[in-house]
Amino acid sequence: PPRDFTGAIYQIRSTPSGQLPTDADLLRSIDEGLPGTAMPGWKSRLSDRQRRDVLAYIKTFSAFFADTTQR
Repeated sequence: PPRDFTGAIYQIRSTPSGQLPTDADLLRSIDEGLPGTAMPGWKSRLSDRQRRDVLAYIKTFSAFFADTTQR
């Protein structure tokens, strides 16, 4: 099944377990893709602005990103 972004649970991040990933963590996943999954890297396919727009859109799926106490 596809990833459920609503819980804001990410395995690939530089932050401690239970904390939200940084924007840089998410951008790295967007840029490089996720090996062993169907998600390709988008760095060569989308502009920097487009990749940042994808990042902003992903963050709208979970209220945890809007709650600054979670950071």
